[in-house]
Amino acid sequence: MEIPRFAKKAGDSSSKVRKTIAATGGGKGRVRAGERKKKNRDAILRKRAKQREAYLSKLEAEGRYDPKQNTKPDPERWIPKSQRSYNRRGRRSRNKGTGAQGGGA
Repeated sequence: MEIPRFAKKAGDSSSKVRKTIAATGGGKGRVRAGERKKKNRDAILRKRAKQREAYLSKLEAEGRYDPKQNTKPDPERWIPKSQRSYNRRGRRSRNKGTGAQGGGA
């Protein structure tokens, strides 16, 4: 059984759509909904530096940041907290039980 085919009219809307798409560049280069052009890495870094500078100047004005102060991290940060020099509580019993395994007093 053959499907009957209908003759296209002169003012068919699908041909108008095709002509419009062809005239606008075929839809290429358009940005889909939810997608944006990726920003340049340098532009991102410049914006981040600008925001950081504004934030640090605000903190400095409030007196919560001093750029001259040394900001080195704690050198004992890899030692367990109970064994650090400034932890007084955990250091008292540091040497207890350091004998052989199962050695009771």
